[in-house]
Amino acid sequence: MDQAFNLAPLLLTLAMRQVAELVVRRDAPGERPGEGKASIIFWYIAYLTILALALWHAWPTPIMSQPWWGYAVIWIGMVLRLASLREIGVYYHPLILLREGHRLIDAGPYRRLRHPLHLGLHIEMLGLALLAGTVPGWIALGLSLLVLARRNMQEERELEKFFGVTYRGYRSHAWDVIDLLPGNHKS
Repeated sequence: MDQAFNLAPLLLTLAMRQVAELVVRRDAPGERPGEGKASIIFWYIAYLTILALALWHAWPTPIMSQPWWGYAVIWIGMVLRLASLREIGVYYHPLILLREGHRLIDAGPYRRLRHPLHLGLHIEMLGLALLAGTVPGWIALGLSLLVLARRNMQEERELEKFFGVTYRGYRSHAWDVIDLLPGNHKS
């Protein structure tokens, strides 16, 4: 029973994340066709892998001996993700989907970050990797970051096609992880 108690902080954190996300997304549209399914599937696999490793590590570790900075990092990612979901509202869709009447969101976290939902998710995964403290957890996070870069570049192309010069202007003052890649200069 004591070992099950060791999982409580992580399980409560994840439960709070899910409830908060459901509340924020209650008005989100239903599933529609779009691009980017492979990245979503990979992110679920990577997230669940790192989560399983974190749970495995937490099981025998007394609560006061767990790396609490991992929880702090998870919470930072959760807050960024939830603030982003709240700001994007009805325009959120897990796939790359731009529809008639779609507007460019440039307030809240989107004022300075181009893909804060993705960044928030990966900050959460970083926190889980810190809790897991295993090489496979870091490998899953690293691979997921590669998928993140590919997905964000794909979204950038679609957004620029859809919004044109408006998106190029936004891109010039909002940051994204892909701006760190060699040869990827802001327009």
